[in-house]
Amino acid sequence: MAKLSSSEKKRVHYARLLFQNPALIVLEEPDQNVDNVTKHVFQKLVGMLADSGKALLILTGNMETALSVTDRIYRLDDKGLKAFDVAKPEASEASEAPEVPEVPEVPKLPKAPETKEAQEAPIGHAELEPSDDYDGEERDNEEGGEREQIVQFVRFEKIPTRMNDKIILFNPPEIDYIESGEGQSYLYVNGESFPASFKINELEDRLRSYGFFRCHRSYIVNLQKVREVVTFTRNSYSLVLDDVRKSSVPLSKTKMAELKEMMGIK
Repeated sequence: MAKLSSSEKKRVHYARLLFQNPALIVLEEPDQNVDNVTKHVFQKLVGMLADSGKALLILTGNMETALSVTDRIYRLDDKGLKAFDVAKPEASEASEAPEVPEVPEVPKLPKAPETKEAQEAPIGHAELEPSDDYDGEERDNEEGGEREQIVQFVRFEKIPTRMNDKIILFNPPEIDYIESGEGQSYLYVNGESFPASFKINELEDRLRSYGFFRCHRSYIVNLQKVREVVTFTRNSYSLVLDDVRKSSVPLSKTKMAELKEMMGIK
C-alpha cells in the first residue's frame, strides 16, 4: 500500500466497499485529487451499486462530480436544502423513431364492366352541399388553430445551462449575475459558474422582465441581489452583490446614468 499512488489507494478503498457490502454507503469527496482512470472506475462503481439496490449518499462540493453519477442533486446552503432541476438532453428523433413495417401491396381487382347508362352519362362537375359533419370538422379546425396559438404564447421561465452530458435548469431569481467572455456566457449561482446555452444578448432579452440589468457590455446583473453601488473614480463604478462571495461586477458610466434613472435617483 505504501508504494501506491493516491489514485491507486482510492481504488483500493472502492474495492473494500464491494467486500463490505453495506446497505447504505456514504462517500465524501470520493474522486477528489485522483486521475481520470480512477474517476471512471468510481462512476462504474456507483452504477453497479445502484443497480444492485444499494443506497448511496455522495457529499461533494464539485458539481461536475455530482452530475457524472446521478440526476438527483441537492444543494445545501444557508437557505436550506434545495433540489437541482437536472435533465438529460433528448436523443435525436431519428434514433428514437420506431421502424415502420412494410405494407404489403394490395392486388388490384378486375374492373367491373360499365353499364349502358353509365357509358351514356355526360361527364361534368357535381356541386356538393356542405353537410353538418363538414361544418363540425371546420369548427374543430378553427378551435384547434386557436388552441395552437394559445400554446405558442406559453413562456418557458427557466434558463438552461449545460455541464457534461446533462442540462441544469435555473429559475431567474436563483441567478446572481452573468458574465460573457470569448463568445461564451456563464451564469453565476451561489458562487459557482455554469456555461449558458445562450449568448449574452439573448439572455438580456429573456431576463429583462425579471429585474436583470445589462450593467456592462460583458455583464448582466440581478438587481435584486445588488447591495451596494461603489464609485472608484469619476467614471469608474462597481456593483457589490449580496451573494456568498460578495461578488463585484463592473458598471459602465453610461449604464450608471441609466440605472439612476431606473431607481429615480438624480
